[in-house]
Amino acid sequence: MSDSLTIRLACKEDFERCTELIEEFCSETLEAFGFSFDKASVLSMATTHIDTTWVLVQDGILTGFLCGMIVDNLIDGRQVFQEIAWFVSQRHRRYGLRLLHRVESELKLMGINKFIMVHMADEKAAKIGALYKRCGFRPLETQYIKELV
Repeated sequence: MSDSLTIRLACKEDFERCTELIEEFCSETLEAFGFSFDKASVLSMATTHIDTTWVLVQDGILTGFLCGMIVDNLIDGRQVFQEIAWFVSQRHRRYGLRLLHRVESELKLMGINKFIMVHMADEKAAKIGALYKRCGFRPLETQYIKELV
């Protein structure tokens, strides 16, 4: 078990490890949808969203993150947190819900009243959808992708 588990906002020193985790996520899931890993793009995204990225650190090692962006809802103008990526290394996934719940608490403290999570449409979709429902989320929309070649 863990000697130490910390959830905190990301800092610049976390970028390299977060990039490694995103590369792991890409090979585990995104490649099946035709996306490829580009380190420069990932680092640019990390810089842009550092204030809305929380990291999970276990025994001094960054093992997961939840990154998103705060946007104004086009309908009522209120702020919404839209998840961009949530990933925890496979060996540490049992701590992923702690990260999700902590981010939810932090968003409430920030006055954010809507939290949007997404998941990939792969073999894990039903399981992750059920997890989100247990956490109080409900389906919002379905997205479709088409390769334009």
